[in-house]
Amino acid sequence: MGWQILGIVVGFLAAAAAAFFAANGHQMSRAVSITVTVIFGLIGAGCGWACLIDLTEHRLPNRLTYPLIPAVMLAAIVLAIVAGQGHRVTSALMSALITGGLFFVAALIAPTGIGMGDAKLAVTTGAMAGWWSYVTAMWAIFSAFVFAGLVALALIAVRHATAKTPIAFGPFLFLGAVVAIWWNVAASPFSW
Repeated sequence: MGWQILGIVVGFLAAAAAAFFAANGHQMSRAVSITVTVIFGLIGAGCGWACLIDLTEHRLPNRLTYPLIPAVMLAAIVLAIVAGQGHRVTSALMSALITGGLFFVAALIAPTGIGMGDAKLAVTTGAMAGWWSYVTAMWAIFSAFVFAGLVALALIAVRHATAKTPIAFGPFLFLGAVVAIWWNVAASPFSW
């Protein structure tokens, strides 16, 4: 039960971040603002829960990763309708396919590095970030690797890990997507 509670907390933090951007002068209508807040909260809760399981068990369960994929695509469609920007659905879908495909190939080539759970979560985070743009999706993946690398180096430096110690990558995928989205929103406010 603890994972669910922590996942919900992460979701509400994501929702609070969306509400913050909406309330601080970004050019979103009230409908878009509310929709973004609700959707970020729900997807954030699911991703947060999955990431907590990944941190403790080094796996991303199918019962979480599979439902997140249609949830984020439905969210992309709803947001595009509310915002009146249908092209964003294509961007989200293509970004999901590209990031998921890259991680799927990586999982096949080196299954001890990137797992299939990471590949499925990459579809979700790729769609989340890709809704803003293809570039945002690529920054999300790049950021995930940078954050994971920095944490790995820090763990090695304080002798809590070696170069062969497995590190859960799911939390970094989610963090990379959130940071890329926040950066995109902060750097260039929405022009709905």
